[in-house]
Amino acid sequence: MAPPLELYLLTFNCARSLIDSHTFARHLFKALPKGASLPDIVVFSLQEIAPLAYSFLGETYFKTYLDRLTTAVQIAAEHHDDANERYTEVMHTFFGMTGLILFSKQSVVSRIDVKGVAGTGMGLWEMGNKGAAAVRIGYAWEEDDSSSKVMEMTFVAAHLAPMEDGLKRRNQDWEQLVRNLAFVPTGAKSGISYTAQRVNRTEEHEEDSSPLLPGQFTQQSDSTCP
Repeated sequence: MAPPLELYLLTFNCARSLIDSHTFARHLFKALPKGASLPDIVVFSLQEIAPLAYSFLGETYFKTYLDRLTTAVQIAAEHHDDANERYTEVMHTFFGMTGLILFSKQSVVSRIDVKGVAGTGMGLWEMGNKGAAAVRIGYAWEEDDSSSKVMEMTFVAAHLAPMEDGLKRRNQDWEQLVRNLAFVPTGAKSGISYTAQRVNRTEEHEEDSSPLLPGQFTQQSDSTCP
């Protein structure tokens, strides 16, 4: 029987500001049961990572914001009871102001294969103030990396329409997310950073060419969003 794989999934709105790594680290693993070991994989879903203009300027401008989160993870691990463990940033990807970072323990990072990334914009002109970024990975239960012993996992970071009265628009955003997230194969092992790009569904991405939900989608008519 394969050993259990422990995942730790978090969502955080950065409010377009640099976080304080030490303050963030103090709270990072508080959701773990008392005495629990560090999880094998940590995944951050991030919203409003940095000012909107930076999403047009590329990774160089995002790096400072993401590095603060990476530092927080390392500090939190160092101060945990299981302090001999360290984390490796497997990959990160973002679309507009929404991003996803995946970390793993060094002891399991070699078992992770980044299979594809995807991204889509929502909100005003789909420019990235709202949107989604996603990654698909394979996790090998054994070191031989046999395809019969690989589990696929997909993680999606999303930022949808706000406010209590925005339910209809959030449902539309979710449909758009499901319809437009076409995963582009990376052809690379872990340890790489990727920028998610919106991909039009074509025969080249046949496996993602159909909606992930049954039935017919209705086209969004409202293109405004705070």
